Amino acid sequence: MLALPAMLLVQGMLFSQAGAADASPGAFSPGGQTYRAMPASDCLAGKVGEKITLSFTLDPPQLPQGVFLSVNMKMRNAPVTSGKNSKPDVLTGFPETRMVFHFPGIYRYTVIVSMMAKSSCGGVTADTIFKGAVDIQVSPPDPR
Repeated sequence: MLALPAMLLVQGMLFSQAGAADASPGAFSPGGQTYRAMPASDCLAGKVGEKITLSFTLDPPQLPQGVFLSVNMKMRNAPVTSGKNSKPDVLTGFPETRMVFHFPGIYRYTVIVSMMAKSSCGGVTADTIFKGAVDIQVSPPDPR
């Protein structure tokens, strides 16, 4: 039986950290260019049931060919709720991530933006170009 790294290599799914030893944290350098992503704000506000948008910028703004971005959000703090629809609806994307919350309160997320490059040889290089906290204040909906 093959060891796990060998199996991943055989299946063409081997991930490697790009420049983990020589690049500064939050920087990725395909083609020698260093990239960084930043949210437009680390504090957002909105109301229950309304779309709240987390926007990002990329520096430099033009992605090289064959490179794409991925946004992951990990909830760190949220109001205590239970029942159906207790978790917000989150549609991650770059340059915008959209969220709809079902309960008022203060939410805190760790946001991770990764840059990935897939070579023609089947390998993938990836690195984190942003990792930080975003707080979201969600107010009750307006009375009808």
